[in-house]
Amino acid sequence: MKKIIFILCFITSAALSTAVNAQRNLTTASYSMGLGVGNTHDFISKYSWRGFAFEYRYLSSPNVGVGLNFGWNTFYQELPNATYEFETISATGYQFRYLNSFPIVAAADYFFKPDEQVNPYAGLGLGVQYIVQSTDFGIYRFEADGWPFTISPEVGVLLQPQNGPAFNVGIKFMYAVKSGDLDGLTHLLFNVGFAFGE
Repeated sequence: MKKIIFILCFITSAALSTAVNAQRNLTTASYSMGLGVGNTHDFISKYSWRGFAFEYRYLSSPNVGVGLNFGWNTFYQELPNATYEFETISATGYQFRYLNSFPIVAAADYFFKPDEQVNPYAGLGLGVQYIVQSTDFGIYRFEADGWPFTISPEVGVLLQPQNGPAFNVGIKFMYAVKSGDLDGLTHLLFNVGFAFGE
C-alpha cells in the first residue's frame, strides 16, 4: 500500500512540475470527498471527508484535453450492531468497516468555454481502481481486494480569474465492475482544488 502511494505521489509531482512550465498542459490537485452509492453505500453509508486527486491533461485543442487521473479515497464507518456475511460466514456484532480506492484512469475532457473565466467541462475516464474492502470484527479481519475495470464520467467547472490562481470544482461518478471477491462498487466524488498550467 505504501509503495502505491509513493509511486502516485512521484508521478503527480513530475506532472505538476511539467505542467507549470509547459504550454497546453493542465494539472489539477484537489481535495476529494466521497459518498458511496449502490453496493458501496450498503457496505458504508457514511460520507467520506478523506481523499485527494491529481489530474493531468494535455490540451490538443483549446476545447479538448486528454490525460490521466490518480487519487485516493478512503471510506470508514463504525457499526455497533450489524451483520456481515463473508463467503459462508455470517457474524453479528460491533464492526469497523473500511474501503480504500486508488483509481488510475485515462481520461478525456471537453471544455465548453476555454477563453472565459467560468469554463464548464464534461469528461469520461476508463481504467482501473485498486480497491481494498475490509471489516474488522473483534480480533478477526475479513478482507477482499482487486483491480476492477472502472468507468468514470465527470462534470465540472474551471474558474480562471484574470489575476490569481485557477480553481477546479468537479463531480465524478466512479463505477467499478465486479472483480473476484469484490462486488460492483460505485461512489460519487466531489473534488475542489487548484489548477496549474496554461
